[in-house]
Parts: sequence; C-alpha cells; structure tokens
Amino acid sequence: MQERFGQFKRSEISQAMEQNVKKRDYRILVAENTRGTIVGHSIVAIKKDQNGQSFGLCYARYVDPRYRRSGIASQLLEEAEKWWTKRKVSYIVAHSHTKNKPIKNLFRKFGYNVSRAQNNGTYKFNLLQKDLTGPPDSRA
Repeated sequence: MQERFGQFKRSEISQAMEQNVKKRDYRILVAENTRGTIVGHSIVAIKKDQNGQSFGLCYARYVDPRYRRSGIASQLLEEAEKWWTKRKVSYIVAHSHTKNKPIKNLFRKFGYNVSRAQNNGTYKFNLLQKDLTGPPDSRA
C-alpha cells in the first residue's frame, strides 16, 4: 500500500519535489520533531497571474495527525508568508477541501478570505486568499 500524506501519495510528493526543488520560486518547508523526523511540510511557490502580477501559492500542506494542534501549521504558514513578503508578491492563494475546517480556520486566523464552496469537477473546495498590497488593517 502506498503511504499517503493527506490526499497525496508519497510518490506524487516526491515527483513534485524532484521537478521543482531547484527552482528559485519554489520552496518546501518542513517541520521536524526533536528526533529529526519530518512531522509536517508545506510546499509553496511564486507564480504569475494573467496580468503579470506575482502571487504566492500554497498548494500542499500536511501535519502528521499526532502533531496537530501544536502550532506547526501556523509556523509553516508564517515562514511561507515571510518568504512571499520578502519576494514582494501581491497576494497569496491556497485551496482547501470544503470539509477541511481546521485549515480554513488557520488561514482565517492569518487574515485570509475564504470563498464560498466551488467545484472543479473533481471535488468541492474553498479558495483562500490574502491581499498583501494594502496596509495591514485592509488585508483581512
């Protein structure tokens, strides 16, 4: 049986990492426990939209269930936001399955807007988006 990380198979994550790990606009953030075992990750990138604006994309994140509710997901998102801010992206986008309330709550805590449910033909998801162009109080 193929080991899974969230909705992705280990082989899918490995393939994505191999294809993108050397790209300048791509980061794999990992969290380790005290023994050095990876207990969480976030795969993030910088992309360009149809208007040529740079935006941050958080397209994979996972925390081992035994380590959830310990702040790891928040730390990974904070690190990603620092990188995106340093790289001067205009906004950040992520997607979440509509049933994933914990991740939607995490992103809300960080000031992201959560869209109504959308359907891409495979599953229902919410778009999570945060504007980084205005003053901090206008970003929520």
